[in-house]
Amino acid sequence: MAERFFDITKEKPVLHMPVVHKLNKWYVKITDAQTDKQFTEYYIGLTEGEPKFYYPLYLYELIGKQVKLSCEDENVPGNIFDGIIQGGKIEEHPELYPDIYKEKDRQQLHFSSRRGWLNDPNGLFYKDGVFHLYYQHNPFSPFHNDVNVSWGHATTKDCIHFKEYPDAVRPYDTETSIASGTAIVDEYNISGKGKDTVIGAYTALSANQYNGRKPLGITKGQYLVYSLDGGYSFKHFFDKPFITVPKGEHWRDPKLLFADDGNLCAAVYERFEDRDCISFYSSKDCVNWKLESRAMDLFECPDLFRMTVCETGEKMWVLYAGDGFFRVGSFENYTFTPVVENLSVDYGDSAYAGQTWNSYPDEDVRFHISWTVDYGKDGKSNIFLETDKPHPNPFNQSMSLMCKLTLHKINGEYKLFRTPAGKIETLRTGEPEVIENIRNSTEKILPVPSEVLLEIKANEPLELKVNGHGLSYDPKERLLKFTNRKQHNKEYKLQEGKGLKIRMIEDVKTTEMFICDEISATFSDYDDGGKKLTIECKDSITDMKIHKLNSIWETE
Repeated sequence: MAERFFDITKEKPVLHMPVVHKLNKWYVKITDAQTDKQFTEYYIGLTEGEPKFYYPLYLYELIGKQVKLSCEDENVPGNIFDGIIQGGKIEEHPELYPDIYKEKDRQQLHFSSRRGWLNDPNGLFYKDGVFHLYYQHNPFSPFHNDVNVSWGHATTKDCIHFKEYPDAVRPYDTETSIASGTAIVDEYNISGKGKDTVIGAYTALSANQYNGRKPLGITKGQYLVYSLDGGYSFKHFFDKPFITVPKGEHWRDPKLLFADDGNLCAAVYERFEDRDCISFYSSKDCVNWKLESRAMDLFECPDLFRMTVCETGEKMWVLYAGDGFFRVGSFENYTFTPVVENLSVDYGDSAYAGQTWNSYPDEDVRFHISWTVDYGKDGKSNIFLETDKPHPNPFNQSMSLMCKLTLHKINGEYKLFRTPAGKIETLRTGEPEVIENIRNSTEKILPVPSEVLLEIKANEPLELKVNGHGLSYDPKERLLKFTNRKQHNKEYKLQEGKGLKIRMIEDVKTTEMFICDEISATFSDYDDGGKKLTIECKDSITDMKIHKLNSIWETE
């Protein structure tokens, strides 16, 4: 048994936890010392000795209270909490967090958490000029590990620079993960908590257990939370799920939206008759929910939103799944009817679980972000669970660039265009390197971070790759074929036009290609030895402009 007490004050609301890898991890309970009410529980690789890293435990909710940290695990050292340092935010303790955001493997253009594991974007909503980003977050490990999973939180106003906040939704104990979900501004006061309350929904997913504790192996259901402070902290509506999971299947990822009748709708990934599906539920009061319909053969992380078609002005709905495939159609009486399906929002190998921001007032555009999966240098590493080799950094994984989606109808076909949302050109530094009239084959080592602008005039098929992945292009058919790790063999036919314009954003671990202001392709790669661009074609002329970019962590 080990325990220690802390008085949480406005000046010192953070406990900086000394963490190491590959030693025993301990179940640490945080309780209100006066009432003995449990606040949360984490599974942490604490050490009483020299730490590998420090991880911050923000306890703003408990300011003015005394908290008790305790561990009842067998063989836990009695002094395990001695190395904890109480203090302020990360920025106030550079001695504990040297080179924050400047570490060797840190993405310099893409959002990543200061500490811990990151994956699916969650709870995206827009309010009062601010885009709120939540995400799957294990704050105490660079691996997911199926435990401690919370909703991390960051905001942006310009779609480029992000400010990170304490976790907004945390697990009560180590038996439950706060899995993926959504949030929306309650403009109709359906919640009864007041107009413009933020409503959130997440899946209570069973967590993997260690040290002899057995996994539950079930999902507890979909839970509702609300925020009265604009999304910085949340409380539960009730202590039971608003949508249950009858047999404990891993049904998950509720997406909230307002239907045309003004009622609340939840789109949830489920299974029906041994097939993946998205099920649609409706509610007039956040309490009573009714199953309305299902859309079959869609997997994980659903998103559903209405958009204006740029060319025709018609209103259409887009239904999107975690693997990046989407459908365009109508959504009437809580039933989605597709006009076209199996289209892709990104043509690379690394964009997953993408979501769009709710409550943005303009239906001409939808703001979008994905988890950019970092597969590891060998492309095979187990990215979720800790391996025999400790992770070299106290952070892991990142998001894609924030992008704009627009819906188009071209030659009778619906297409979803994806382009950068932020003004990346504001990050440019110095004069660009300009290379004109490159003929046939070329090879170039690209700086990182950078923006590369290519204009290619090709009469014959060509191949373009960065560190081995990219695309081939048939100029006669205007057809693109993409080379990626998953070998999905994705193809896309460009609009009629001249040449091929590609905008590439190069970061430490990713390449994002934006092609002819239509589509994107996101790839996972590394800067080790440089980012090598190769273009192979028997008959082409390439003009290239390379802009070095400042880090988003260094500019405001």
